[in-house]
Amino acid sequence: MKFSVSSILALVALLLALLALLNVVLSGTALCLAVICLAVAMLLPNLGGLGSRNDKL
Repeated sequence: MKFSVSSILALVALLLALLALLNVVLSGTALCLAVICLAVAMLLPNLGGLGSRNDKL
């Protein structure tokens, strides 16, 4: 199964948000990182080279 960089970043953001909700890590830091990961995941397809459909790991 192949994953794109955007989908991996979205999964990381979801994991960070869940960890913040469970108070496993500092909530503020985890939520900030989750927002950054989601923003990058949403912007990658618009950047051309990095987020193209051929961008598979």
